[in-house]
Amino acid sequence: MSMGTISPDGKWMWTGSEWIPAPPTSPPAMPPPPPTNSAVKAEPENATTGFHQIIQQVGEESHMEATDVQTGQPIDGKYAEWNIESVREEEGLYWVIANKKQTMIQHYDIERVRFILSSPSADSLIEGHAWQNGNWIPHFSTGKRDGLIFDPFGQNKPKPVALAVPVSSGIVDFNFEMGIRRNIQMIGRECFPDDENATWNILSIREENGLHWVETQPIPHVGYEKIMFAMDSPNIDGVKECHYWENGNWSILFS
Repeated sequence: MSMGTISPDGKWMWTGSEWIPAPPTSPPAMPPPPPTNSAVKAEPENATTGFHQIIQQVGEESHMEATDVQTGQPIDGKYAEWNIESVREEEGLYWVIANKKQTMIQHYDIERVRFILSSPSADSLIEGHAWQNGNWIPHFSTGKRDGLIFDPFGQNKPKPVALAVPVSSGIVDFNFEMGIRRNIQMIGRECFPDDENATWNILSIREENGLHWVETQPIPHVGYEKIMFAMDSPNIDGVKECHYWENGNWSILFS
């Protein structure tokens, strides 16, 4: 179609019988493309790379309840090779699922674990969970957050987890915590020799009246769902009392 007479302002065209809006002289501008999500992906990808770099350190420092096959002595997680399966970010926390390949280790059955961290740094570790019988169960807490973040038993309100905190300074008793995590398997076997194949999972540690109260969950259980040791040092000689959990209450088993 040939163009008719265009008005001086360019907005109207005369068809010979009437003025109509003038057609556009160029194609309409296309809207800008939507922003890419490269910026959104960059942080998780960088975080994942960071977790791959620290997973060996996290595994070695947090899983210390192993026993050397040749010497029978407790060893730390350095005899395992740690690898990441997945990293998921949710509400500012990273849920890192990892597995380990064992070498020279016995009585150390946790093959798949989940760590919760606030950043790709070993110092930001908050919790550890163990994969057993098709479910995640709590393995340890660093006490950096109140209560279990992951609630494996379906309670509406997470229970508080207190870890070895001296009243005077509020600083975690790191030496006791690391010592008891290293020795808990040996202590459990010494106190319950009929259940030598049980894996002793630490649920919480608290300091009160000069003693450390170490709440554990042996799997399989040793006749009771949970056992708590009252200790003045992180070794078998430091066990002063042993309590068992039954019908919603703690009762003394021996002292």
